[in-house]
Amino acid sequence: PGNANPDGVEVKDVKKDTVPFHPYYTVKDGFAIVVFLIIFACFVFYLPNVLGHADNYVEANPLVTPSHIVPEWYMLPFYAILRAITFDIGPIQAKLLGVIAMFASIGVLFILPWLDTSKVKSMRYRPVAKQFFLGFVATALMLGWCGASNPDDPVFPFLKGEDAIVVTYTDADGTPGRSVFKEARDIHAYEAGAEFKAHKIAEGATGVTLSKETAKAFRFLHLAQILTAFYFLYFLVILPLLGLRETPKGEPESIHKAILAANGGKSVEAE
Repeated sequence: PGNANPDGVEVKDVKKDTVPFHPYYTVKDGFAIVVFLIIFACFVFYLPNVLGHADNYVEANPLVTPSHIVPEWYMLPFYAILRAITFDIGPIQAKLLGVIAMFASIGVLFILPWLDTSKVKSMRYRPVAKQFFLGFVATALMLGWCGASNPDDPVFPFLKGEDAIVVTYTDADGTPGRSVFKEARDIHAYEAGAEFKAHKIAEGATGVTLSKETAKAFRFLHLAQILTAFYFLYFLVILPLLGLRETPKGEPESIHKAILAANGGKSVEAE
């Protein structure tokens, strides 16, 4: 049962509830290792570059960090949590909070046995907990998506408005003004804004500034912040409360009875 016990039931009869590790698991695990090594060898000897990235062949510059660089796929959810913290809490700055949140998201996994307060170990008999767990899996996958994406990019590009170039100024008579330039056919907003800025300066306007106004959109940063909140809520609030409030289904009396019920009452004795 230490290798596979999806019912989460304690061993009551060693002969009926367990099987010897050898030859059952040694043969099964040995077969899996051989299959893995064959696939691994195919990549190593025949396809060494298929999973690589073209940037790996660019000579490294210690003074420049590529803006698109991201960690390996298995670290992307934690990288998204690191970038999701953009606010200060008292004297603790956002960068330090992000580092704390990233390590806390890993450290919380080590105290998981104490956070799950339910006496029933298997989620086979906890339907509500199972639904929340599926939500957590989806959250982790989407955090990985956020970690691989630019935090300033919109999640839904087709819903994003147009960026604009804004020129603010104060005319010679003291009247403040603000002009907005958006992309149009045969007209580039930045060039039009720069030309208008030069025109206003020539007219004697003061305080002339040119800036980019980004259209409001639901960005990957916002999505990562929502998912980060749910990530910690799942471990620190949902799991403890579910263990206290949820009424689980009835567990089988023993491991072998659960297996017999699944096999229609037929038993296969190990020699």
